[in-house]
Amino acid sequence: MASNFKVFLAFTKQPKDEPVYQKQDGQRFSVCNTIKLNVNSTYTVNVVIRPQRTLLRLQIEGERLELNQVKPERDDDDSCKYQASWVTVGFEQNKSGKRKELPVVLEMSNGVTMKVALQCKFYPEGETQHCHWGQPLHNIEYECNVPDGCTFVDITRTKLL
Repeated sequence: MASNFKVFLAFTKQPKDEPVYQKQDGQRFSVCNTIKLNVNSTYTVNVVIRPQRTLLRLQIEGERLELNQVKPERDDDDSCKYQASWVTVGFEQNKSGKRKELPVVLEMSNGVTMKVALQCKFYPEGETQHCHWGQPLHNIEYECNVPDGCTFVDITRTKLL
């Protein structure tokens, strides 16, 4: 029987736990929404999986991040939450009209792998004027399915919240 679950992915900018922003770009790029980030900055990445699944590895742009499991917000919650720190040192800011596709890979127990590509625009370190245009991005919700006999995750729906 196929397995259904949800993954929530969220980024906050450190050291002040500030939200990241996203804006709709319409049909100008391969994806309609762009996530706005700064170069040379540190972000906390939160991953919540509901119902619970063990997350073994998280990679962003090929870099394996150190995961910490944290306590769910409610004791009766059938979810698990993981947190990692991600640093954008070495990333280049995007020129006007350009975007970067940021690969994110989540490896779960039983060999299940979820791959997504986030469309991002990187701004200079400390830049806030353009980086904060748009709406705060609290999390990205992925509705997922693992077909019978498979180890890949089929994402059936994506919502930016």
